[in-house]
Amino acid sequence: MIKQEVERIYNEELTPKQKQVLKLFLEGYKNADIVQKIGGNDRALATQHLRNICRQFNIMPENDTDYRYTLVELLWKTRSEILIISKECLEKHGIVDNSQSYSYPDRPLKSDSPLYIERPEVESVCLNHWNQDNPLLRIKSSPKKGKTSLIKRIIKKIETPENTVIYLNLEVIEKEKFVNIRGFLLSILSHITDNLPDHYQPLPWDDPKSSTLSFTEDLKRILAKVDRNLILVFDSVDKLFNYSAIYTDFFYMLRHWFQQVNESEDWEKLRLVIAYNTDDYGRLDLHRSPFNVGTIVELPEFTLAQTQTLASRYGVKREAVDSFYSLVGGHPYLLQLGFYHLATQGKTVAQLLQQIEFNGGIYEDFLLDLLESLETQTELKYLFQLLLDNPTAIAPKKQFIKINQLQAMGLIKYENNTVSVTCKLYQDYFGDRL
Repeated sequence: MIKQEVERIYNEELTPKQKQVLKLFLEGYKNADIVQKIGGNDRALATQHLRNICRQFNIMPENDTDYRYTLVELLWKTRSEILIISKECLEKHGIVDNSQSYSYPDRPLKSDSPLYIERPEVESVCLNHWNQDNPLLRIKSSPKKGKTSLIKRIIKKIETPENTVIYLNLEVIEKEKFVNIRGFLLSILSHITDNLPDHYQPLPWDDPKSSTLSFTEDLKRILAKVDRNLILVFDSVDKLFNYSAIYTDFFYMLRHWFQQVNESEDWEKLRLVIAYNTDDYGRLDLHRSPFNVGTIVELPEFTLAQTQTLASRYGVKREAVDSFYSLVGGHPYLLQLGFYHLATQGKTVAQLLQQIEFNGGIYEDFLLDLLESLETQTELKYLFQLLLDNPTAIAPKKQFIKINQLQAMGLIKYENNTVSVTCKLYQDYFGDRL
């Protein structure tokens, strides 16, 4: 039975009372507790409901003496996001989750990771983008919100015989390549040609000629040679704003490519994706840049429902969800780190929260990095101190650049001309240290 059919049966065939019983059963409650919670007084009532529920899922209690195990196994295998199975329930029925080993959450998730939480409203925009006459997709969020994991997921879906996708995270390019635009562009061109399905040998660049012009001519020859769409994905492009000798020429070149797409059949094969975490573009002329064209997607935090789904995939009790959600909101990395420790380190929620309150606990390294960054930027630190004390005391439009810098760091939210500290964790930790 596939996931869609399981969810259809749950939504359309089960009565409200049966839904309540099923959720309590999957949370690990015993029959007596289930009966009490649904307002009954006969312990056999839970069994009657569960037998009827099983029949709806084509499990016949008359022929299956271990029908409860069969039901849990079915729902576990389909990984339904609306039917969350607790670790206690799995252990009680002898089901072990071998789908993954809960590796430490310090890197992007694989495209097929069961820990990846879908954000349909974002993914649909990204995937539908390629059906539109729009060659540029921009993905924006603060650090550790899942940009790279999303990109890998999207790449997996658009990597077809009709598309060649080449991904490059600018964070992996060594510092020496950022000295001048020529060396930087040559390193990118080398990466592109190395990943083309057909061998392409770029022509030597003449010294007097512009490096961006030479790169553009090479790209045009590549597009003329390939028989499919070429999708170039540039991740962490905001790193370039630290290199004044490079970023203006590079981004102006991308804008030129964007404008060329409708000029010929060869250019029509080009698609661009850029990912970044800031609205502070330095001295860049936005009207000559890629940052005010194309389709933009901003990654939202997880909703409470998505947080519950993530917790269930770590086998974490639902009670832990409320505690961590009230502390860190829907921050994907902070939630994942908390659930990882609950699932693997034998810690209780109370123990983790006590350590976090004392010195940052499991979040200490992450918080110290942010604190050190603030300590090196006096004006930014001062503004954040004011926001911690009274968010309404700041006129965002008068502090636009610094507000965007704090937002890019993930420390604040800036919506509808209103500024707020991102979460209670930041309010408490930085409030005591700044």
